[in-house]
Amino acid sequence: MNEEKKVRIIFETRVNKRKTNELVTYGSIVFKGEDLYIRYAEETIDGEVRYVVKYSGDEVKVMRSGAMNMRQVFKKGEETSTIMRSKVTDLYVSAKTDSLCYLQDDSAHRHELAFAYVLSIQYDEVGYYEVNLKAIEV
Repeated sequence: MNEEKKVRIIFETRVNKRKTNELVTYGSIVFKGEDLYIRYAEETIDGEVRYVVKYSGDEVKVMRSGAMNMRQVFKKGEETSTIMRSKVTDLYVSAKTDSLCYLQDDSAHRHELAFAYVLSIQYDEVGYYEVNLKAIEV
């Protein structure tokens, strides 16, 4: 059985090549077989959103629950879609994933997941997103 470890999370987002968001928080990671799970939470104006990010070799699944609920899969070269549910509305969301990369540095106790995609909401393209998620064991 794999041990869950506490990590410092640095989550950066760039939209159309401009840095738009950086979240620094704490969470946990655990390997279940070959799959990596990263868990953390974010406080938003609508309430807490809990995240589980699952990396499975050729895809990333981002699961959000709480003030916003959705499950989005990112797989290189594929377009995937989901429904984003909040207290206010439900939105159709799709992502065409351009790149996906995972790096593990055992000596630094660091895991890094990067992926990029074209995001569309309600069938309108809203931008090119680059996500970099770092999890550093504490």
